[in-house]
Amino acid sequence: MWFDVLPSDDDIGPELQNAVNGADDVFIPDGSYRQRTTVRLRSNMKLQANPGKVLITLPATYVSLANAIDPKIDLKNVVIDGLSWNVTTRENGVFGTIYIDSPNVANLTIQNCTSKDYDSKDSTNWLTLKIPAGKSAENIVVKNNVVRARRMGCEIFNHDNYNKYVGKNIEVSNNTFYDCHFGISLSGPMENITVENNTVKNCSLYGIEIAGALRNVKVNSNKFEGKFDKFFIGSNDGNGNGSVTGGMIVTSNETVGRCTGGIAIYNGGAFTVSKNKFNMTGMIEISHSSNGGTFSENTVESLSSKVIICDNTSNNRFVNNVISNRNASSNQAVFMAYGNKSLNHVLTANRFTKGPGGKYMEGADGGTYRASDNQDESGKPVQ
Repeated sequence: MWFDVLPSDDDIGPELQNAVNGADDVFIPDGSYRQRTTVRLRSNMKLQANPGKVLITLPATYVSLANAIDPKIDLKNVVIDGLSWNVTTRENGVFGTIYIDSPNVANLTIQNCTSKDYDSKDSTNWLTLKIPAGKSAENIVVKNNVVRARRMGCEIFNHDNYNKYVGKNIEVSNNTFYDCHFGISLSGPMENITVENNTVKNCSLYGIEIAGALRNVKVNSNKFEGKFDKFFIGSNDGNGNGSVTGGMIVTSNETVGRCTGGIAIYNGGAFTVSKNKFNMTGMIEISHSSNGGTFSENTVESLSSKVIICDNTSNNRFVNNVISNRNASSNQAVFMAYGNKSLNHVLTANRFTKGPGGKYMEGADGGTYRASDNQDESGKPVQ
């Protein structure tokens, strides 16, 4: 027994709140518990359990942990480690298991946790971290978690501080997100972002989304498996500054088997995509001010009639890639520069394999490119 909490209790929320209020290091004993009321976190504390040994069922609320009600109370120096949740509530809800909205947040680590919500009613996130107007979040680490969430596994966003980079130093690593709508979504003006070594499976819309004027972003060594609309997307719709204003690096990512879905880079700025291995049904779409990027040393196998399309973007370089749609039912162009703003792309030393019909490379509706030293699978030069 600790702070009068027992596995037989109908709601550990009040007792757990007392523990959080009264101790800087709260360790939950092994066991299965029920929680009906939300616990409010505070600064300078750890909430821990033996990973896989503590299961908290949420039969009446979607939110297990949240920030203080008063938005003036900051949340700093917090570790959440080793908890597991099973969300079963049939109530109405829009917020998920860990919900942080309103305070300044710094030095927050969430690790070694698991969560699932198959039996819940509504579509909610597992982790939501919202940066409201006038607030900031920095040094955020989300690692080694295994999560299923109906909406988003991990959502961190800054939508209310226009052009102010108040989200900084954010790491999402070594997690597994599966059967979500979005696996990982990071959006708004934020900088120094690392998304690496995650496994993302069967997310009905996006696997990893990098959206809205982020800068200094690294998306490295992630694995994608199963069915998606887009398993990776960098997007900033409308007239924003781009999904990444200071360069996005996407390297050493791979699909496990063939993924349903494709990749889209919208307003990507001068991106770098290198050393990835993608086998997919869809295409790679590069559009909306994704200019001056480099696409190198990738292996891409697609079932689409177009594998890569630069749609009204310019000055992108494609070097030393292996690009194929050999198993597509038909081929239009393995690479296409499309539109009168799709200019001056350079393709050098790539190896192309195409499906039946069509071309290896094509400029359509005013699109232009320069090609040199490209070959087909037999080593024959292609233009």
